[in-house]
Amino acid sequence: MTMRIAVVYDYGAVAPAEIVDSLRGVAEPLFVLPRNGHTLRLRPILERLGECLWLEDGGPADVQRVCESRVDGAVTFSDAWLEFTAVTTAALGSAGHDMSTTRRLTDKLEQRRALGRAGVESIRFAEFSDAREWRSVVEQVGLPLVLKPRRGVASRDTYLVTDPQAGATLASSLRSDEARGGSFIAEEFLAGPDMGPFGDFVSVESAVYDGLPHHIAVTGKFPLAPPFRETGHFWPTALGEEMSEQVIALTDASFRALGVRFGILHTEIKLCPDGPRVIEVNGRLGGRIQALSRVAGGPDLIAVAARIALGEEPQLPALSHEAVVFAAITPAPVDACTITSLPERQAVLALPGVEEYAQFARVGDYRAAGVSTTALDQAVGRVRDHEVLVETIARLRSHTMYGLEFEAGARVLVGRELVCGEQGTQITVPE
Repeated sequence: MTMRIAVVYDYGAVAPAEIVDSLRGVAEPLFVLPRNGHTLRLRPILERLGECLWLEDGGPADVQRVCESRVDGAVTFSDAWLEFTAVTTAALGSAGHDMSTTRRLTDKLEQRRALGRAGVESIRFAEFSDAREWRSVVEQVGLPLVLKPRRGVASRDTYLVTDPQAGATLASSLRSDEARGGSFIAEEFLAGPDMGPFGDFVSVESAVYDGLPHHIAVTGKFPLAPPFRETGHFWPTALGEEMSEQVIALTDASFRALGVRFGILHTEIKLCPDGPRVIEVNGRLGGRIQALSRVAGGPDLIAVAARIALGEEPQLPALSHEAVVFAAITPAPVDACTITSLPERQAVLALPGVEEYAQFARVGDYRAAGVSTTALDQAVGRVRDHEVLVETIARLRSHTMYGLEFEAGARVLVGRELVCGEQGTQITVPE
């Protein structure tokens, strides 16, 4: 008898068609969908791909409707729906993050508290919910600090604060924006060493079954775009064996502190001079990690997440390190703009080492102002070693040229310069 799994889908998750492809031979998907602009735009595609159940408000009645739909488990690849999925798996009696663990995975303040109680992290932090508290926050945490929402994804509204007055202005503007809602957390800024062409942090991709972690890979990163927007990552990391072991040990300790029993996780670790430190633990598949595993010939991580949810311990073969695989993105600028031209797709695909190139933007698209990792495109490929990787990414950045029109006038920005550009900044195109 074919098993069925509820896939709670929303913006930011793995593409629906990729989910369906990955679940062939594993389980029949039931797409569980909130009603919003993103899912309603995709409605024709979603309903063509499989059976859909549309939610009313994500409350108990919706949980009951999912349970009555003859599913054997539930999974999500969206942070926003981890709690709903946890309630659903508890009602089904199936494997997944329990509710207390889910709160610690989705609430950055609760996560910091849990890591601190367990002695895993000693980072200074404070909650912020009113601009009048700003002076007290600075006194508790010190400067520089990182300000971010207690609940948030893709580095949304995450800022580095180095000046107390500028921080007070930022704090007031964030709290006055009703669309953001909720409270913020201020954390001690963790300074990393100079890693040359690579970022000063990594992530760990893990599958946990009955409390036992199975680590898929330690993922290397490209340098962040200001303030904290990712630009891509690669396997294997350029770390030495000793540091990699420290990163894994810290990840294991974090899982124990948070009470992780079942699920797939993405843990971000800062490489500090005195040893690795936890940035945050995410209770779902990391963004664009599936693409890395596909190119590397690794496990299908969507299928792994589904099998865990259905009560099956994952089988994860060791990854081959004969080549370096990468997924590089061009994040959208932080200033509001309209896209006037795109990179030449075939020219990017013709670059040595690039195997896939997808564009997520169209001419005429308007991008609202805001800080988050919103990708305009993604290039995936493989190269011989890390030295060639650096050369390949440099060529790639020079070919991902976008025409952007800001309020201050048109600017053509290139690759990595694009993600650092601000409204009105003149940036020239290299020859």
